[in-house]
Amino acid sequence: MPHALLLLSPSCDVSSALPDTLSSNVPRPNASTDYLVDTPGPRALLQRTFLGFPAFPQPDLEEEQRLMELVHSEYVSPCSPRVLKRWGHDVKQDMEGKHEEAFRRKNVVLEAARVMAAKVAAKEASLDMDAGKNSTTNSVYSPSRDGSKDARNGNGSDHVEAPGVKVAADRSQFKALFEGFPRTLIVVGDAERLVTEIKYLQDAMKKDGVDAQAEWVRDAVHDILLISQWWWDWGVVDEVWRVIGDWAARVKG
Repeated sequence: MPHALLLLSPSCDVSSALPDTLSSNVPRPNASTDYLVDTPGPRALLQRTFLGFPAFPQPDLEEEQRLMELVHSEYVSPCSPRVLKRWGHDVKQDMEGKHEEAFRRKNVVLEAARVMAAKVAAKEASLDMDAGKNSTTNSVYSPSRDGSKDARNGNGSDHVEAPGVKVAADRSQFKALFEGFPRTLIVVGDAERLVTEIKYLQDAMKKDGVDAQAEWVRDAVHDILLISQWWWDWGVVDEVWRVIGDWAARVKG
């Protein structure tokens, strides 16, 4: 672990970018003040390619299952509601439950479509086999891309794993989600889209015993330190750098 950790507008719930998750169906705050958008297509494309999955996938239930497991892992989305609940943290993502109810209803329709797609793919694979063709690329269940393990991690277990990525932390090795993390400073704008997941992050870190301090920058958007002086009040940015400098000096001392 490093001696200290500085986080600048950290994105800590990648699952919110994928349409098949509850997080993506709960509107993020500050839509009218931040430059980050919630356009489903581009956000899903960005995260799929970042995680090494096809941008425009063919129907493949195993592949999509691997993606869902990965985006809800501690390593990719430590503040995904599913991860937080797994480690005993409180999550109040959908206070009235209306978004979750709508998501469940939509999921019934999506699941029916997936089952139908799987049946079609299986039928096509069967026809290809009858014709003496190699049906590996059309099969609903196919080996992982590294060619060494199947999507069930090669030993028949249900622990789904992406190539080179361990999906979920071994709970037997850690007592808490953020156990052993160093003192941390989080810089976040109170007008950016990520405020909810960043609040989850600070609360979870503090509950797990981490000295986690947050600097909430008034009226600031995402990654305020990257904004040009021609677009923002440079006095605000200078103040943020001063706070970071003072914190770094205390950490060093």
